Amino acid sequence: MAIPKAKYDLGFTHIVQSKNGTMKRIIACSPNEIKDVIEVKNKRDVFYTPNTFNSPIKRERHNLWQLHSFYIDIDHKEGTGPIDQYEVAIAIQELVNKNIIPEPSEYISSGRGIHVYWYINDCHVMLLDLWEKLEEYIYNSIKVIEKKINNIKVDKLATDPTRLLRLVGTINSRSNEECYSMLKNENIYNIFDLKKQYLKPIAKKKKSSSKISFLPTKNLYTLNMSRIEDFKTILELRKGQVKGYRNALIMLYSYHYRLANEVTVEDLIKNTKAFNKGIKEPYPVKELTSVCRSVNRTVKYFREDNSKGYKFTNKYIIDMLELTSEEQQQLKTIISTDEKYRRNNERRNQARRNEEGLTPKQQEMKELNSKVVELKEQGLSLRKIAEELNITLGKVQRVLKK
Repeated sequence: MAIPKAKYDLGFTHIVQSKNGTMKRIIACSPNEIKDVIEVKNKRDVFYTPNTFNSPIKRERHNLWQLHSFYIDIDHKEGTGPIDQYEVAIAIQELVNKNIIPEPSEYISSGRGIHVYWYINDCHVMLLDLWEKLEEYIYNSIKVIEKKINNIKVDKLATDPTRLLRLVGTINSRSNEECYSMLKNENIYNIFDLKKQYLKPIAKKKKSSSKISFLPTKNLYTLNMSRIEDFKTILELRKGQVKGYRNALIMLYSYHYRLANEVTVEDLIKNTKAFNKGIKEPYPVKELTSVCRSVNRTVKYFREDNSKGYKFTNKYIIDMLELTSEEQQQLKTIISTDEKYRRNNERRNQARRNEEGLTPKQQEMKELNSKVVELKEQGLSLRKIAEELNITLGKVQRVLKK
């Protein structure tokens, strides 16, 4: 069965099942559709990705699309008995009460241990660096309870943004226990609010006497503006038919425009709306505004962090938008390695040609042919022409046959 690609604005959640030590993919879907596409009851060892990807097949770091939660996996140490999950939850709540960590959105029994989640909104992969800083902060803060509860282990490996965790409603075959929600509230956080509250501010560099605000280097400015032109070209090539890619295009366009230009969020929204008009079925204005505001906050964070920002690779954009080789030939900078080589070869060949469009070898052959014809018209024999021009008799014959 063909797998739909780039269909979901929220990205793809990967659902897999462990059998005989091997992870087998079951399906990839929108995170909002998990309950609709899979019957979890009595299924054993089924896992899912809390964060989503731009591909329904690939689950690599460079395929990340949106970050939906922070999470911590707590299990019992090898050789010890089952953990008291509610004792762990109480210990975590004590950290919350001391304002060391935010209150978890959900505690889930994993069958042997406990998974703790903090759900977040409006967090694209361009904020991966900030996500990892906060994930590490939460992990380090919670790890201290290992000293209080001797038989638990806070799993460092589970802080990976591509991590698989057990799906609620399924069975953990090691304990034969069901994975279920223990405690849940309505907390959905904004990553910038968490940064402000829990991460120490980065020491600001000494201000220059210049009043010029931060601007990207010339090379970065050129790259971002060239990509903006490419996004417009993609709309033209597809005649505005980009359903399934709208969210990606709106986000990528507004992000690169904001990186290249010091504008207000209102101007960013206005410019992105103009781009949106080129889409056959325009992206909803409410969602567009939300994306632009998120992009604006993201770029402001990069400025405060003295960072050049998250750089989307050409490969990432090509995969996300499923750009064909024919489309890439019409673009300025969003091109694959193959297209880059093709252009370089074309430039090299063109550089070797003269005003008549001939390469040095072709020009040499043209001049030789002219001399052969000229000597023939002067009455020289074919053998004499060959001797005169230091070429074979056969070559003289071939030239005169043309």
